[in-house]
Amino acid sequence: MHMPITHIGIGMDASVTPLRHGGLSLVQTTDFFYPLVDDPYMMGKISCANVLSDLFAMGVTDCDNMLMLLGVSTKMTEKERDVVIPLMMRGFKARLCCSW
Repeated sequence: MHMPITHIGIGMDASVTPLRHGGLSLVQTTDFFYPLVDDPYMMGKISCANVLSDLFAMGVTDCDNMLMLLGVSTKMTEKERDVVIPLMMRGFKARLCCSW
């Protein structure tokens, strides 16, 4: 069986740091980008794919937890934010669930 090699250290957009507890590692990636499409659900899926590609590039094949920090424009009304944010989160989660 072929096991991918996790690259310890710093990649282009991610880092893998071994922890002292039972062979676990802290995997971190941070991305920032502007909207690429007008559909918030699709933007969530695109964002997730971008994050996952950073992890896959480092050889990460398993992830127990993921934290999403989402910022939206202050020019949006509260009603717009109430619509856009859940759609982006649903798109992110939908892409994440089919990737592992």
